[in-house]
Amino acid sequence: KGCGKDFIYNNYKSEATRYKFIDLKTISLSVCDTIAVEKGKWKIKMNDIDMIVEGEYFIEWRLTNNKWLTVNEMSATY
Repeated sequence: KGCGKDFIYNNYKSEATRYKFIDLKTISLSVCDTIAVEKGKWKIKMNDIDMIVEGEYFIEWRLTNNKWLTVNEMSATY
């Protein structure tokens, strides 16, 4: 339904009002040269309904021009 920085920013901004993080834990972090991989768990409370949702995440970071940038991100509920 869209693409580009503005679309992604607006999507995250609108989603952020739908829930509140109540727990966010990094389970593992591996760094090798210019690549880092982070795995963790999250728990959110939905604002519009009284419901708790839990899941896991995976983020791949790359060191580019002395900054760690996200290049891949995945998340799933369980």
